[in-house]
Amino acid sequence: MKHKVFLTGASGFVGSAIMHRLVADGTPVVAAVRQADVVQSPMVRSVLFQSFEQDNDWDGALAECDVVVHSAARVHVMND
Repeated sequence: MKHKVFLTGASGFVGSAIMHRLVADGTPVVAAVRQADVVQSPMVRSVLFQSFEQDNDWDGALAECDVVVHSAARVHVMND
């Protein structure tokens, strides 16, 4: 049986490569995304989170997963 993977940053450069590889290997993915309909695959269930800074209820999304891959990052922010 394949482990189900919880993946952050699935719409980013690194995260999308990880997601595509997992799906190609037949691994089901729960993808934490900030925008709906970013990920299009029957092997991927998207969970919408607006921010990692807010208090989110991760219990439901993580309950079904065996592994967490955290690839979300704050990039390309030049003036903060």
